[in-house]
Amino acid sequence: MLGYPNYYLRYGFITAGVVGFEAPYPIAKENADAWMVQGLKESVIGSVKGKVQCSKVLNQPKYWCE
Repeated sequence: MLGYPNYYLRYGFITAGVVGFEAPYPIAKENADAWMVQGLKESVIGSVKGKVQCSKVLNQPKYWCE
């Protein structure tokens, strides 16, 4: 997800790029920490990586910019 790190870090999200998840669209370096992920199972984060594919509704550039 793309959101405010100061808020989402409190709920177990981590920076997605650091653990190998590439956003569907480019994110400016100054906003890289806003691209975040949270594993639904403990063993998932760290065992998979790659480019994230969103549903068609969310896979539009207008949702991935400020």
